[in-house]
Amino acid sequence: QPLTFLLEYSLAYLMQSLGITAEYMIGHSIGEYVCACLSGIVSFEDAIRLVFKRAELMHSLPSGIMLSVSMGEQEASAYLTEGVCLAAVNGISQVVLSGEIDAMTSLMEKLNEAGVIYIRLHTSHAFHSSMQEQIISEFRKELEGVTFHKVAPRFISNVTGDFLSKEDACNPEYWITHLRD
Repeated sequence: QPLTFLLEYSLAYLMQSLGITAEYMIGHSIGEYVCACLSGIVSFEDAIRLVFKRAELMHSLPSGIMLSVSMGEQEASAYLTEGVCLAAVNGISQVVLSGEIDAMTSLMEKLNEAGVIYIRLHTSHAFHSSMQEQIISEFRKELEGVTFHKVAPRFISNVTGDFLSKEDACNPEYWITHLRD
């Protein structure tokens, strides 16, 4: 996660040095921290500290499974059970489901039986799932030490799919929701 952040941040900086500036940005998961940093909401130092802490906390959790599934959000809701969460809606017929190994293994069997196409993602953990709830209080403590700057965000929120508001950008609870959902 820290390497992903640094690569994305470096690429953005390279583009800016070449005279390419983004009017608006979007970044998935860790990429949203890059957007927050580039927008001036958080300093580089705070952003990288949050990314390191987030990664450390996530990797302290049990392993999990993530699947990219060819179905819409409404259809996917029928497959959500204890241990299986909707981690992302990437399009009208593309979602990511995430969760505990046993529950996700059972889900893969159901998807195979139903002839639903999916790809198991190469992740060590079930990101953006209920499994993250165990680390929320510790991550909240880290967020409380961050100085947020109330500037106009220039990026799309992963949580809402709309432009991030100044209020949400500076609210630690937004970043908790971002971790979980």
